[in-house]
Amino acid sequence: MLARCESDADCPENYGCHEDVGGCVFGWSSEPFVCDDDRFEPNDSRETATAIEAPSVTEALDLCASEDDWFSVEVANATLTTVGIEFPHIRGDLDLVAYDETGALLGSRLGPESYSAAYRTNENGLEYHSLLAMEGTTTGYFRVKPYAGATNQYDLHVETTTWADGALCTDSYGF
Repeated sequence: MLARCESDADCPENYGCHEDVGGCVFGWSSEPFVCDDDRFEPNDSRETATAIEAPSVTEALDLCASEDDWFSVEVANATLTTVGIEFPHIRGDLDLVAYDETGALLGSRLGPESYSAAYRTNENGLEYHSLLAMEGTTTGYFRVKPYAGATNQYDLHVETTTWADGALCTDSYGF
C-alpha cells in the first residue's frame, strides 16, 4: 500500500485508491469491474476445455462469479509443464485446480487443515501447478474457479522446462 489518496488519479499506474484501506493498493480500481467472459466460451467444463499452447501467456481473462474456466495443456514427454494464474487478489479470490486426463485431481492449493497453504489468509494472487510427463505425452486440465462468488481478471501462464534427472543425492551425501 502507498500513501493516502482521494481517487484513483492520486495513485501510480496499476494502483487504485481503496477507501477501506485508505491508500493506493496494487490491482485495485474504484471503477466497477465488468465481467466479459466471451473470449474462450464455452469452456465451463473439462469436456469443453480450451486448448492452450505451451509456453504462452494469455492476459486479461475474465472469470465471472457463476462460471469456471477450464483449459487443457499438452505435456510433452520428459517435460515439466507449469500452469499458473496471476490476479489482483484484492478484487476477489480465484483458485486453480489441476486434473489428469481421466478427471482425477492432481493438485489444488486447498488441502487438509494441517497444510498451511489451505488457509485463505495466505492468499497472494498467484497460484501455480506443475505436471511432469515421463511415459509419453499427456494432457493436463486446469480449472480456474471463483471463491465465494468472486469475479476477477487473471493472466494464464504456461511454462515448460525440459526434465533432466540429476545425480542421486545418496552418492553425494553418503547415504
